[in-house]
Amino acid sequence: MRLAVFLGLAGLLCLAPTFQKPTPSAVAWEKPLGPGLAYREEIDFNAHRSIYVLRVSLHSQALRVTPVLAGQKTFESESGTSREPVSKIVAEQDALAGVNGDFFSMTSGPSGDPLGLAVGEGRILSTPSKRVVFGWGPEVSGMSVATFSGVVETSSANIKIDGINRRCPQNEVTLYTPDAGMALSEAPCVRVLLRFGNPVWTPSTVLRGRVVSATTEGASQEIAADEAVLVARGNKMDDLSQLRPGAEVSLTLKTTGFDWAKVDSAIGGGPMLLKNGLVQVDAEREGFGAEFSEQKHPRTAIGRTAEGDLLLVAVDGRQETGDGMTLDELAHLMSRLGCVDAMNLDGGGSTTMNVLGVTVNRPSDGKERPVADGVVVIGPRPSASGERLHLSAPSDLSVGTDQRAQVLSESGTAVADIDVIWGATGSCAIDQGGNLHPLKPGPGTVTAYCHGKLLRANVTVR
Repeated sequence: MRLAVFLGLAGLLCLAPTFQKPTPSAVAWEKPLGPGLAYREEIDFNAHRSIYVLRVSLHSQALRVTPVLAGQKTFESESGTSREPVSKIVAEQDALAGVNGDFFSMTSGPSGDPLGLAVGEGRILSTPSKRVVFGWGPEVSGMSVATFSGVVETSSANIKIDGINRRCPQNEVTLYTPDAGMALSEAPCVRVLLRFGNPVWTPSTVLRGRVVSATTEGASQEIAADEAVLVARGNKMDDLSQLRPGAEVSLTLKTTGFDWAKVDSAIGGGPMLLKNGLVQVDAEREGFGAEFSEQKHPRTAIGRTAEGDLLLVAVDGRQETGDGMTLDELAHLMSRLGCVDAMNLDGGGSTTMNVLGVTVNRPSDGKERPVADGVVVIGPRPSASGERLHLSAPSDLSVGTDQRAQVLSESGTAVADIDVIWGATGSCAIDQGGNLHPLKPGPGTVTAYCHGKLLRANVTVR
């Protein structure tokens, strides 16, 4: 891997910065992770920012970039959520890297349903809100406002579907696909089980099947691969009661906003940051208040460069490693990184980036927040070497005194930092030069990925 220095912020570079008394105003590291994938880390001391960037070539046949649900389903159980930390989502997918995805409700029960559209490798996982959506495929990417409509028809009934894979609201009909894991609703409700022959749940599709059963008992039901469940509550219960066991049904889904023959992945979020190279932040129109948009917070964003590459970006906030950004500052950052289109994702305590099993940023909650979905990069993993490696880090540190961590070979030779991905939690931070920064008294953990292996060391800040 090659080290690339960054001069755009200030022009002064140092490979051993300190958080306490910095001499340079900005430093950066860039580490290729494989063909078509690179990781970049920037520290801007003047602005008090730490920035983390994944750059992915959508043209690479070896890589796939896709949204995934935490636990690969919306609902884990009647009482448990399917939300997971980004590190677990990345591990379950055996992915190279990933970030958190769309916003989600933290108060509406045990749901892992993203608030906006989610399409993963051609499968619709969640329906859109009124906010902007970022979509991509092997050759194209961009933003749009998506809409959804659905209908189930029999010879005697025509019933509107209001949404997919979410806890059924009052006076609505919700469709649950196998990606929901189970149909979950509050009683009283009507629940209808449908069965299809090898259904493919694309954003726009027509499926033909049969009604298997209909009941008003219970509020949850698991869903097999060839099944779907319709649930109605309130004044829609009588409509769904028209579906009788044995009846043939036609199910039509229509999702607008993208050419689904070219776009196989999409993620909701908002608001828009850049459009056609210009800063265009209209947070109020997408339902965000001034406190969200004009104050500095941890941020996550997705964007497209002029060359067609995909950028996933995280910015630390509310802590020693960074104050965060306003949405306008985030838009200008995405522009400086080369994006022509960009969109904000969920941020705050959700902002997390994981690279090869290492959480490289510092989530503002002090630990990773379980989230509803993430965007992951999947591809060939570097093969683990047979060599024995040791992570050397000072076990005792003092606030205000930076020290060095290294990965050592069996012979005691230091491995070049270009071959190491660094991360730290707790009382200390570490940059991609291996410079360990004590932040506050207490325990901490240093993590390093090197030559296919994850290494950890515990440290204490006095």
